[in-house]
Parts: sequence; C-alpha cells; structure tokens
Amino acid sequence: MSTGRSVRIAASAACLAVLAGSASTQGTVTGVARKQGGFSSFHDGEPMPGQDFVIEDAQRTRMTVTADSSGSFSVSLAPGKYTLMCGGRPQFTVVAGQVVELDCGYQMV
Repeated sequence: MSTGRSVRIAASAACLAVLAGSASTQGTVTGVARKQGGFSSFHDGEPMPGQDFVIEDAQRTRMTVTADSSGSFSVSLAPGKYTLMCGGRPQFTVVAGQVVELDCGYQMV
C-alpha cells in the first residue's frame, strides 16, 4: 500500500516539475506598433496605441496581439519560427529564455 502512495507522490512531483519548467521554456517578443507611409510621412515611426496585429506560427496558427496605450507589445511564445503579420511580414525565431525585439510597422493609407 505504501508503494502505491509513493508512486503517486513521485508522479505528482514530476508533473509539478514539468509545469514549473514550462514557463522558462518560453521566449518573449517585444516591440512597438508604428505608423509608416500614407499621405504624409510626417507621422512615420509614431507609436500606434491599442493597435491589433497577428503573429502566425509555422503551422499557420494565428494569435492576435494588442499594443498597449503607448503602442508597445510583449508576448511569450513557445520556441519556433513565426511571422509578424504587419508591414513587410518579418519572420523571426523564438528561443527559450531569450527576447526578440521587433517593431510592427503599419503602412498608412
């Protein structure tokens, strides 16, 4: 009976270790949503607060990210290759424990 109990405790401890480690297996992408072009280039580079944009992974799964009140964004992602769906659609690679800095440039019409 004590053998079954110790197996459950060991299994629970292993599950907790996997869950605790999962946070450190993410990478972070940060940047600023910025205006580009349009009728006047006077506003080029200005932040775009509250702007939504999409990040797509290699399997074409998409997630929507919203810039904060200063136009900045930060999102944790699993390691892999992604495309930022704005501007020139830059591709980037996320590595666990590292930060990728990448601005999102929106062409203004």
